[in-house]
Amino acid sequence: MTIISHQHKFIFVRPPKTAGTSIIVSLASLCGDDDVLYTDPSVDGVYLDLNNRYSNLVRNAHIFDDLTVAETRQTTHLLPRVIRNRVGDSVWNEYFKFTVVRNPWDWFVSLYWWKMDSWREAESLPVRVASPKEWPKAGYYYARRQWTQAWQRYQASRPVNKRAIEQALKGNWFKERISMFPEFYFLDGRLYADYYIRFENLQPDFDAMQHNLRLPAEPLPKARANTRPQGSGYREYYTDWSKEYIARQYSRVIDEFGYSF
Repeated sequence: MTIISHQHKFIFVRPPKTAGTSIIVSLASLCGDDDVLYTDPSVDGVYLDLNNRYSNLVRNAHIFDDLTVAETRQTTHLLPRVIRNRVGDSVWNEYFKFTVVRNPWDWFVSLYWWKMDSWREAESLPVRVASPKEWPKAGYYYARRQWTQAWQRYQASRPVNKRAIEQALKGNWFKERISMFPEFYFLDGRLYADYYIRFENLQPDFDAMQHNLRLPAEPLPKARANTRPQGSGYREYYTDWSKEYIARQYSRVIDEFGYSF
């Protein structure tokens, strides 16, 4: 999810699992007709219940239609280098850029819960299964899909605990999301954003960002915030091994933003 506002001259870079949907929803009504709201089309209209204010969360997304798989990394969360390459150096350097940073240990637990929840939801949806006559043509891809669905169904049925988190890390699950997380905060080896909202200080930092841009104050709605049980802290999901793994994997983010376990 990304916002490029030519009207207000800002760019919002949205890492996964950092309350970005709430920010997109909050800012959507402030964007002009020429602004770009690039997001997963499947969420279009989902948040109509939020005071019926936002009927369309996708706008002028066609500027990213020809992105390659390598550029999108199979996700709709666009990296800063991809956005810069598309808008050009002039716009990139002139516009106010902001993003949201989150404690990596907390972030991975949130990612895990979200993936498990999405797999459980997928099991409740109708899935077209190839008929036996189609198997020769489907071949490897059919077998792989069937195996993947069975594997996801099994993992989603298991309790989320320390062992599950460690297994996910050792098995390199969600590898695209895991590997790209630091790339949302650094560009050409350096911090690039004009403002980093901290997830743990979300509303006050969001208020400060709106003040900097002279935007109307807008409270953040809660969107996609119910996948992890309320009151469950991230520390309870880590073994010594998994705690150190996250520390090594995201050492630059941890050091740069002063996070600790």
